[in-house]
Amino acid sequence: MAIAAFDELLRRKWLVTRTTLGRIMLRRKFSQGLSPMSRIDYRNIEKDPARCGGQAVVTGTRIRVATILTAYRQGMPVEEIVQQYTGLKPADVHDAIAYAYDHLDEIEANLAADDESSVKKRHTRNPSP
Repeated sequence: MAIAAFDELLRRKWLVTRTTLGRIMLRRKFSQGLSPMSRIDYRNIEKDPARCGGQAVVTGTRIRVATILTAYRQGMPVEEIVQQYTGLKPADVHDAIAYAYDHLDEIEANLAADDESSVKKRHTRNPSP
């Protein structure tokens, strides 16, 4: 009985889909009080613990959202980002930028960790005299 109740709750609150690679994705359904316009769907963004340390990436690639945001902040237009990273479509870049700004704390933490790890790598390769 408890499993049936859990399944019913899952169906009411979450949209369950299966990706082409067989992964199960859960997307929270928007509540009755929100308009459909306020619902944002990041269908081109995924977080997989086995890929890029669980950071948000463009679906089906290893291109991280943080990387796309960095390029965008450096002034690269969407078209140039698509040319730079083969396999991306403009919709992928737009989704990545939207996801990044909606989850800015997460993405900023990823970027800070990247900066810290790159500094550590440089100092271990070239120790000070």
